[in-house]
Amino acid sequence: FEGPFLRSGRCGMAHGAPPRVLTVCLSPTLQKTLSVSDLVEDDVNRCQSTRLDASGKGVNVTRVLAQLGADVTHLTQLGGSFRPKFLQLCADDGLGVEWVESGCEVRFCYTVLNQRTNTSTELVEESPAVADGVEGVLLARYREVLEGVQAVVLTGSKAAGFSPQLFPSMVAMAKAAGKLVVLDYRKDDLLNSLPHRPDVVKPNWSEFVDTFFPGEVLPDTDPAALDRVTAKMKVLYQDFGTQVLITRGSKSTLYTAADHTVQELPAEHITPVNTIGCGDSLTAGITYALCLGQPLAEAVALGQQCAVQNAGLIRPGAIRDDAPIPRPVAPPEDKPHKISTLVMIYRKAQGRDGDEILLGMKKRGFGAGRWNGFGGKVEGKETIAEGAQRELKEEAGIEALDLVRRGILTFNIATIPQVLEVHVFSASQFTGTPMETEEMAPMWYSTDEIPYDEMWADDHLWVPQMLRGDCFRGHFEFRDNDTMLDHHLYTVPPESLCVCVRCGLPQ
Repeated sequence: FEGPFLRSGRCGMAHGAPPRVLTVCLSPTLQKTLSVSDLVEDDVNRCQSTRLDASGKGVNVTRVLAQLGADVTHLTQLGGSFRPKFLQLCADDGLGVEWVESGCEVRFCYTVLNQRTNTSTELVEESPAVADGVEGVLLARYREVLEGVQAVVLTGSKAAGFSPQLFPSMVAMAKAAGKLVVLDYRKDDLLNSLPHRPDVVKPNWSEFVDTFFPGEVLPDTDPAALDRVTAKMKVLYQDFGTQVLITRGSKSTLYTAADHTVQELPAEHITPVNTIGCGDSLTAGITYALCLGQPLAEAVALGQQCAVQNAGLIRPGAIRDDAPIPRPVAPPEDKPHKISTLVMIYRKAQGRDGDEILLGMKKRGFGAGRWNGFGGKVEGKETIAEGAQRELKEEAGIEALDLVRRGILTFNIATIPQVLEVHVFSASQFTGTPMETEEMAPMWYSTDEIPYDEMWADDHLWVPQMLRGDCFRGHFEFRDNDTMLDHHLYTVPPESLCVCVRCGLPQ
């Protein structure tokens, strides 16, 4: 993705802070999901399970962005007797919501999951009209929140009572402020927004056809229809600098590349549990990756991965289970970063059941007297991975054969003038024999007997995630070397670890 926004470098994360995103959706929803063994019309169908979630396209995008690790705020309108329930469900998920009083009751939508056919049927209520004067209050709040974010996602239909100029005005304000703008809506709202040059628009096939070929039937299986749609995608990029991404369910996703060609990315085929929220999950993944400075092709790949994860869950608009989402704790922006490495070696135990991990007792310097992995600073023109291999050789006398990046952790220790940015690697195969060096004295431990009491205070939080095979990012606040004050740790897709926290650039 090489549009003007990313060429300017404005989208990279500063000093390791998570991406800061504002999502806007003006049709808040309480989503009731009902699961039945088989849906029979004109008969009584008894539910095997039910759940209630705060939803709507904007909340779904917000939840997935938060689960990816973004610092995200959702802006909406709320009113009526179900407003407290909506806000409580958002709070239960750890979602930050800014809202204005609209006098508009929160709508309900219903998803019926047919276990026999693996299908999802959605029943949608239309949102009632908002009260007079709400639009002006909403725009004022939007201006306030806009200042502190890098990207804006505008998504979904808007309740009755808002003017046709509302969404285009929001796009214009965001672009004037230098924000990345991603749109997921259609028809007149989209047509009127394009002159303000949003960065990415993400309709599905039918929405794109309804918007740009109204009244026509253009099946996505027809080569002539595909030619007309891809030609229109190129025109939109030429005229407005807007790259278009079109989803087609289980078929490949189309997107406009920086060279003005239209590319396809095949979709992964799975047996879904609930497809509601898949498009929103894709939007979240794309936005997150673009905020990290990744090209659109990689952003689409992450978005598709999020959509697949969402489809495998009964909960709409999520990529993992019901665990609450902690609000991010980020390193301070006024301290420089020091890049370092940490290599964890673990394998099947030799001569006993289970697995074992190689730890080293630090003999001198920073962290002396603690068990740890092997690592240190990155020197000269080394890549981070090259620095990890060198430190492993110097400290333990071995060389990893299958080094894999597993996590990026940042540490703000009040007594140290820099934020420590630690890139964690793992390996299970190596050459050489672990040996004591001037820095470290290595010893194998059963993974059931890891001496966390003699390690850094954060290790017991992320080492088990690594041993499970997860990839992760995290930030930790320490008063001193011994006292951890706060932390934020979350699992991430492996692709998101290809970006340096310090500068937002691929590594």
